Amino acid sequence: MLEKRVKRQVIAREHTFFIPTSLGLEKICAKQVRSLGLEASASGEGGVTFQGKLTDMYKACLHLSLANRVLMRIHEFKAAHFAALENAVEGIPWELYLPLSCPINFRVTARKSKLYHSQAIAERVEKAILQHLEKYGERVEGAEEPAPQEIFVRAVSDRFTLSIDACGELLHKRGFKESEGRAPIRETLAAAILEFAGYDGTLPLMDPMCGSGAFSTEAALIAANIPPGWNRDFAFFSWPAFKKQQWLYLRSQAEKQFKNITQPLVFASDIDQNACSLLLETLESQGLDRIVKVSNEDILRLTPPKQVSNPGLIVVNPPYGLRLGTVPQARELFASLCNRLADQFQGWTLAALVPHKDWTPLLPFSAQPFQKILHHGGLKIPLLIGKITNKK
Repeated sequence: MLEKRVKRQVIAREHTFFIPTSLGLEKICAKQVRSLGLEASASGEGGVTFQGKLTDMYKACLHLSLANRVLMRIHEFKAAHFAALENAVEGIPWELYLPLSCPINFRVTARKSKLYHSQAIAERVEKAILQHLEKYGERVEGAEEPAPQEIFVRAVSDRFTLSIDACGELLHKRGFKESEGRAPIRETLAAAILEFAGYDGTLPLMDPMCGSGAFSTEAALIAANIPPGWNRDFAFFSWPAFKKQQWLYLRSQAEKQFKNITQPLVFASDIDQNACSLLLETLESQGLDRIVKVSNEDILRLTPPKQVSNPGLIVVNPPYGLRLGTVPQARELFASLCNRLADQFQGWTLAALVPHKDWTPLLPFSAQPFQKILHHGGLKIPLLIGKITNKK
């Protein structure tokens, strides 16, 4: 019986999971995984590996803010020709992992292998999986239409690794972001910047160029202790091994840790009224508007919020002058912002993406700042974090 096989071979066993993340974030992502009580190691390949059961994967999908995906390793084998590839793939018990008749997409990478044509590899793998499911798959009466599934195929030196994506949409999609501001930053990268800055949700945060509001929404989730995956669905909901009651139990445990915040802790502003309106709609739809105050404001008139008495964190992803405006215009704006911060925000911490090296001296820091190179939009952008002082 399929249900017993799934329980014995998938639910009861530990599996290897791989978490792709942006380059440079492997160590702090591994730290997040370990905070869930799991053994994790940064692979050095833009990701983190951990061992665990399906319920551990549920935790990772729900709680990790820095991960791009969570992949479950299915099988590894060697194949130097297509016949060997098809035989190996068809021999995998796919009915234990995939629902019958689900749409399947494939992502193939191949290096130093005799089989190197990604489209041809994907076609052979798809053919073998469908043939196997046709023979051994079981249709569940009354089941909902299965979500699309994605298979990752990686070949290195004729060694193939097959994995299933547990997430569906990339994890930076939190389930409630509908608007895109100017030059948006992904939520995973925004969360990483907050992590590097040591933000824990207890001090005020200002996001004075909020745009689509990634910094503000991530900060609100941290402040309220709401998991980043709380508002979204996952591909593993359609897996034969998925146990809804286990998932609901994990959610109930997480919900007990929510913090009831009644006063604003996050202050988002932008000169673009439309961006502010769209962000406020998003926040209101998720009940986060009590944590984030949104205002239409010019950064050159920025002052500390009247509601807070202690210095906090300011996060800035300024225009780079590449897609919007010119570099000299962007530099002049950044210089004006830094002068304003030095004048009004002494004692606050500033975390700023600084896209051009000659902008660094403009920062209102007297001491050497923390620096980390981040990958954003195909660029390597330095993140600098330091205490704001009046250098004058």
